[in-house]
Order: sequence, then structure tokens, then C-alpha cells
Amino acid sequence: MTLDIEPADEDDWNEIVDRSEEASVFHGAEALSVVEDHAGAEVTRLVGYNGNEPIGVFPVFESRTGPFTLVTSPPKLLHTFQLGPAMVGMAGMKRRKCEQYRREFVTECLAWVDEHIDPDSTFVRTTPEFGDIRPFGWNGFEATPFYTYAVDLTTDREDLITEFSRDARSNIRNAEEDEYTVEVGGKETLRETFRAVADRHDETGAPLKVDQSFVVDLYERTPEGTVRPYACRVDGEFATGMITLCSDSTVYRWKGGGRSDTGLQATDLLDWHIMCDAMDRGHERYDLVGANIPRICDYKAKFAPDVQTYYTLDRANRLFSASAAVKGAISR
Repeated sequence: MTLDIEPADEDDWNEIVDRSEEASVFHGAEALSVVEDHAGAEVTRLVGYNGNEPIGVFPVFESRTGPFTLVTSPPKLLHTFQLGPAMVGMAGMKRRKCEQYRREFVTECLAWVDEHIDPDSTFVRTTPEFGDIRPFGWNGFEATPFYTYAVDLTTDREDLITEFSRDARSNIRNAEEDEYTVEVGGKETLRETFRAVADRHDETGAPLKVDQSFVVDLYERTPEGTVRPYACRVDGEFATGMITLCSDSTVYRWKGGGRSDTGLQATDLLDWHIMCDAMDRGHERYDLVGANIPRICDYKAKFAPDVQTYYTLDRANRLFSASAAVKGAISR
């Protein structure tokens, strides 16, 4: 089998990505363009074809740090979010053929990158749906597992909440409806939520990985409904918010949450309303975006999510590997 690897334009790319069950919300052409503008890296949208039939997509970003050329998918800007390759049309395919396509697609994409970019370092973070990372290992990559939580939304509300922890059920069921409101807002709600996130990072001293202009650009330049900012208000005042990202199947709990000064457990209520809204719109999963920090896992696990695994994959030449200072400067 011989696959052709070709860069795609935005229009062709989106039509192919829409057919993949392994793509994340950032695989969309518009989102990739926003990331390109803010990450200081040039994106190439690689598509693998078997004849005229697309079988996979792989967006890669090229940048430079000092004397080194880097290829990343995603770039550091997206922090813990996944990107990497996504296969197309694999549903129902027999295992042998599926594995052959996956192996050849990854191998040929990496060969394209080596020929046209010749990076000193290549870094990939796959989606949980991509699953089989063996082709990267066979091409000299080192793999590190990471984890996220996903709540299954393919059920009814009562069955879903029954699986929650006792305190989460109590916080949701005992809150009086006239005590609070949860709304899907626009750009001002997005900014309000981002300010709360930034204030919390300032208080803890933890660096904030993205700035407000990036989030606003995503809201303005991606298809309507991709970025949905929620706010929970108590007595008309902002208590907490959440900026979510939405693909066809998944809603991602991206930026927000945190404690509020009200007597209500506003974040529990906010998460519950986001899940209910997602179910009403036909989404299948609520990705809680990360299950790698124990103190944060304690909160997220109350919603009875499934643990999903994704991987970071690294390959570098000897000169880059020996440059500890550079590697520290671009730590992912």
C-alpha cells in the first residue's frame, strides 16, 4: 500500500475532519488558524490519501527556538490540550486493515515532515480517541501517558446524577432554582470568566498559559457554538463561569470553575447545567480536560467520569537532546 501525503487548504480540510471520530475541537481549520496566529508557529495541514480517499489528518506546527527547528502538534500554547493525527473512516474496518492504515499513515506523515521541515525535535500529543500509538514507537518516539476524565452523556439526567457522589447530588438537588441562574453568554461573559481565571492564577502564583486575546479570537473566528461561555449568577452577580469548547460529539470543560463566595456550590451547579445543555444538544461526552493533578481530580471524580488515556510523544536529534537549557526553555 502506498499513501500520498499532501498539505490541504482550509475548505478541503474541514470536510475531511468532519468525517473523523478521533479529531478534537482544535483540529478544525479555523481553530488551527487562530492557534497559528498566537503560537508563533506555521501550521501545515497534512492529509493522507489512499488513491482519492482520505484516510487521516495530521496538523503540524513549525517554529524555531534559537538554532533549532521544532515541529509540534499541538504547540505549547495549547498546554494540555490534544491534537496530533486523527484517522478517517476507520469505523467498522477490520483490525488488520485498520492497523495497516494507521501504521502507514503515521510513518508517511513523519517522513513528509523529515523531508520538508527536517526538525531537530518533534512533539505530539494525541487525542484519547486515537488510541494506538505504536506507530510512533516504531518510528523512534518516546511515549508518556497522561489522563483525562470524560462523563458519558448518552443517558438520561436521572441516571446520570444518580452516579454522582453524594455531596454533588446534594449540592445540585438542594439548590433552590430562584437562588441562582446559569446562562450561556457572549463575549462579555467570556471576558468575565477569563478575568476570574486570571485572578485565581494570580492568587496561587501558577502561570496562565493563554491570554484573553487568544480566547476571544477563538470565539470570534471559529464556527458559531464552538466556544460557549457559561456563567452562574447568584442574586444577579457573577459567581463562577466556564468557557467550554464544543465539537460534534464532545463538550470540553476548558477554562473556569473555582470557588465562589456565595453559600451555594456554584461550580457544581454550573457543571450540571453544562452537562444537561450538552445532552439536550446531542453531545455524547463531557471532557473534564485533565486528570493528572490529585487535588483537581478530587473535584472532577465526583461526576463519575471514565478515565481516558492520551500520550505525549517525543523524538529529537542528539544535538537537541544534549541542549538541556533549550529543552528546559520550551518545556511542554
